[in-house]
Order: sequence, then C-alpha cells, then structure tokens
Amino acid sequence: GAVPSGVEFKLAVVDGATGKVLAWEEGPNRVLTEPTELEAHWEEEEAGEPPSGGPQGARPLHSDAATAGSTPQHQPAESHGEGSLGGVPEWAANAVWYQIYPLGAFGCPAENNHEGEPSRALAEGMGRLMEHLQALGVGCVMFNPLFESDGHGYDTTDYRAVDRRLGSVEDMRAVVEELHARGIRVVLDGVFNHTGRNHPAFQQCVREGLDSPTANWYLLRPGTSAFGDPFEYDSWEGHANLPVLNLQEPGVRSMVFEAAEFWLRDVGVDGWRLDVAHEISPAFWRDFAAVCRAAKADCVLVGELIHGDYKERVGPGLLDSATNYQLSKALWSSLNDGNYFELAHCLQRSRAEYAGLGPLLEFIGNHDVTRLASRLACPEHLELGTAALLLAVGGMPCLYYGDELGMQGRSTKDGGSGCDADVRLPMPHPTLPGSDGTDRASRLFHAVSEMLRVRRSNAALTGNGSAEVSAVSNGQLAVARRSGSSVAMVLFNCEAHAADGGFPSWANFSETGIPTGTTLTRVLAFSEGRPVSSGAEDTVEVLEGGRLRVSSPSGLPSRSVGVYTAN
Repeated sequence: GAVPSGVEFKLAVVDGATGKVLAWEEGPNRVLTEPTELEAHWEEEEAGEPPSGGPQGARPLHSDAATAGSTPQHQPAESHGEGSLGGVPEWAANAVWYQIYPLGAFGCPAENNHEGEPSRALAEGMGRLMEHLQALGVGCVMFNPLFESDGHGYDTTDYRAVDRRLGSVEDMRAVVEELHARGIRVVLDGVFNHTGRNHPAFQQCVREGLDSPTANWYLLRPGTSAFGDPFEYDSWEGHANLPVLNLQEPGVRSMVFEAAEFWLRDVGVDGWRLDVAHEISPAFWRDFAAVCRAAKADCVLVGELIHGDYKERVGPGLLDSATNYQLSKALWSSLNDGNYFELAHCLQRSRAEYAGLGPLLEFIGNHDVTRLASRLACPEHLELGTAALLLAVGGMPCLYYGDELGMQGRSTKDGGSGCDADVRLPMPHPTLPGSDGTDRASRLFHAVSEMLRVRRSNAALTGNGSAEVSAVSNGQLAVARRSGSSVAMVLFNCEAHAADGGFPSWANFSETGIPTGTTLTRVLAFSEGRPVSSGAEDTVEVLEGGRLRVSSPSGLPSRSVGVYTAN
C-alpha cells in the first residue's frame, strides 16, 4: 500500500549474509560507517537513550522480562570448543532425540481458559513415560511448546510460565531433574518470532494504539486490523492471532534473552529448538547464541530451517544445527515408490551441501506432518524406515512420540491450510509394551530399542560417523558408516522377495573408504516386521571398486534391514 505522508525514512546498509549493519544514517548529511561509531550508536539505543530521531525503547511489562532495562551486551561465542562435533555439543550429536508435543501427548484441552489451579498433566504424563524412554534408549527429550498460551502452544502469552493445562514451572523443574538422573537431556521449543494476541505487550497495543509504550515491540502500521484493533500489523504467514515480534527492539530482546537464560540456568534445560528460525536474521541468532552459551556452555541450539541456506544461520557463533527437511521426505517416499535412488541422492546431496556443519537433526515424523505408519503403503516397511533414520543417514535422529509404537495420524494441511490434530493425539500406551512379539506395537518397540542398543555399541553408527552410499538399486541400498577405526554397514531390501545375491550386477557401487577385503558380520536384522537371527555366516565383504558380496543363507530377506559391523 501507499506510504502515509509524514513518514521519515533512514538509510541502512546491511550485509545480507550476516545481518551486520555496515552503515546507518544518523541524521541529515551524517552516515555512520566506522565500526566504533556504529557500536556506540547501538549501545545508546539499547540503553534506552534514543539516538537523534530515534524512538524511545519500550520496557518489559510482565514476568517475561522481570528485569526492565537494556538488552544485555554479550560477546559471541565462536564454538563450544572441545567435546563438540562441527559446533554441536558431543552429547547432542551422539544422542537419539525424542520429540514430545506435550499439549497433545498428555491429552490437554484444546483451549486454555486461564482459570483455576495448574493441572498435573505434565508431571503425570512424564511420570508414565520415564521407564519407557529409558528402556527405549533415547538420550534427549525435545518438548514442543509448553509455555503459557491460548491454544496450540505457538501463541505464547508468557515465556516464563508453563501452560496451566500442563502444570507449573516447579513441575517442569522436577521433570528435568528426573530425566537428567536417567541420563537424558532436555531441549525446549523456543517460539520467538511471534507471540499470541493475548500476550500482555500486544494487549497494551490494542488498548493504547500506536502511542503504546510497547508499539515498537511489534510491526504495527496505521490502519484497522481484522480484529478491529486501531492499527494493522504483521503476523506469521497471515495468521492474525500470531503477531510478529520486532526483534530489533531492545525491550523484546531483553524479554527473549532473559527467558532463554531463565530456562537454561534456573530450570536446567539443555538447549533450544528454535521455531521458524529461517524467518529471523542471522545477526539476531548470533546474539541469542552468545546469551545461551554464557548461561550454559554445552547447550545445543537447533533451528527449524524450512527454507534457505542452512549455512547462513548455522556455524561458529551462530546456531549449532538445523532440522533437515530435505532428507525427511525421502526416508518414506523411497519405500512407497520402491526407489532407493531417491534416498541415495538426497543423502549424498545433503552431506555434500552441508559438509562441515556437523550433524543435522534428522526426522521422519513431527507435530506438523503425517506419521510414518500412516504414510507407508506397506506396514512391513516400518522397521526399514525407522532403521534408515536411526542407523543409516547419520546426524542426530529424532523420533516423534508414539512412532516407536506404530502410532497412526494424518495431517490434513495442504499448502499451509488444514489441521494437525490427528498427529498430536495422546500417547496411547500408559505402560511399557512387552517385547514378546504378541502385538505390532510391542514388536516395533523392541525393534527400535534393539536398533538403539546396536547404535550405542558402535561409534560409526552415532553422530560421529560419516554416512556414504556404498551401493544402490531400485530395491536395495547399502550405507557405509565410519568413525575412526569403527566401521559398519546398513543394508536394505524393500522388495517383496529376497535378493539372494544381494545387489544386482547393474547396481551403482561406490568406494566409501572401507578398505577392500573388509568383511562385516550381521549383528541385527528384521524382515517382514519380525526379527531375523544373525550369525557368523551372515556377512558382507567389500570387493574391488566398492562392489559388495553378501553371504548369507537368506541373502537379503524380503522387506528387510540388516546391520553389519567389523570385529
């Protein structure tokens, strides 16, 4: 639309790659370009003393930012130092992650009436899951939003309170302590791009309009909103109940940074999954990372990066890792199409494009997409898809709650519309399923726990290990994993019949660094959804040119996955 008369513009020159301001128009005929001048300018602004022509910075009003005042000044932390892999803390790189959408998993009401005492859903729900998680063998639990909100959790109203439908901060502190006692780390979902309309800062804008002290906290402009507010405003992807924050505003930065410190220091969580991180500037993430690493040196920061180049926001002094959406689809569609070339191509492209970044967060299911069990045309492919995630592609694999039990659920979203309710249903099993193979959920749970046991026993299968395609045909795939002297291979056959000779003669073979003549022995296998015995006679040998010789009475069984390691 047209710019209203009387609006004054100022020139800013910004480095598109880093978000760093290179020049700023201080006033008529005066442009700051020297680093010392620019630094002094921003220090003045952040201290709440507006530079000439600049607006007064707003102040925090509520428990989100209990300490009013300037944005803290932090020196960027370039890396975690020793004990990190490509910038990712070693504990995070080597853990299998487990994502929980708590408002759904624990059966909370869809809407928050903000009345009464907090529930015990979080404490009771996690109490039921503790033994389950430990038996499964996960190393990190990642919670989707659990801050006070009105609905789905992404419409935050208070960053320093637990949603009363779940419980209290004290409940969460106890959950963190119990998970830590079991050797499991904790990561929270930080929704810092936008808030809900009922956030106190936005409600002050609703009451007082563009003259509100918090008007600069959001991206407001003259007009009337769809809700009748005395202004228009930017919202996330057009969702009017999610007004976008102005992350350059000192009061907003204080609120976000102090919330991040509070959960890391006071509650004891170990990191952040950062919602829609691709929509927030690299410069902001650099400052956020410095705050978090000052609060907890070995915390992990994972950005949800759906669009753009991961390297703009992941690297030294920035975020540690990103969600790898480009590989996610191939993990299941290659099975439905009987086309392992798709997964091989995506794996090779991902590893080449993001070499040096360290392990990415890999997933098949999450709170926004249809569950694996509902995607697959053949239920017997569940073990193959899960093993590809947990053992073959490398990175930091993340299970979505209930997927280890074959939970069903379809997202009806299409191009941004629809609903995710069916993929956020309550966790169905209040007790640990058995491993006697009497039902599908038990068999799958046992298979996943065995995969994680084998993963822990071989460094090549963890976040330390490289992942390279060794052989591929339409129905068969071999991925070589290496870490130092540890080597392993994961072999797949998605076809409905056994591949007696292993790989067809026309398959694509590649040298992967595993020496010619190396023989690996199968230590774990599943076929048609059931375990397959493995012994000394079940081997794969690396031949000249990277060709593979599979020796086994059963070859590669139908719809199977096998894990092979060297003694």
